[in-house]
Amino acid sequence: MLGKKDDARAFFIVDPEGVNGYGRFGDEVACTLDSWLGDDLVRVHPLLLVTRSLARALEAASGWSGFAVERVCASGSPFFRHHNPGRTLPVFRSLRVYGEAGKDDMGLVPDGSLVVSMRVLECLCRYSMRHATLTQHSAAGRPRLMERLAARWHRRHA
Repeated sequence: MLGKKDDARAFFIVDPEGVNGYGRFGDEVACTLDSWLGDDLVRVHPLLLVTRSLARALEAASGWSGFAVERVCASGSPFFRHHNPGRTLPVFRSLRVYGEAGKDDMGLVPDGSLVVSMRVLECLCRYSMRHATLTQHSAAGRPRLMERLAARWHRRHA
């Protein structure tokens, strides 16, 4: 935690690395990736994907609300294989978010942006998120919190 009791009620919008490709639903959730820069949380429209290691950390968290981790079949496209010879993709899981933004630990706002609680954000920050952007979901009354979080983020990822 960042140190103050009320920080636990802070929420943040996480705009993950956007990965070129496409996701599809049907009998099984699947996606094909044209690119991947290495983040553990990525968006392949309309899916949110997490690496297996991040999925395990999220699943191990007790009492967190608003999401489920599900199987997904993710593969590299011919474009990916051509431009990344020898590079393999990690095992991904689909992150299904159904919570209420600003109330549950994960939720989506009407434009599809991912909103996470402070405790989820702290978990995410232990993994690669170099291409993600963060903004405070509800900045009213908490301007210094975002400054402290940004400083901490830059120290960890410098």
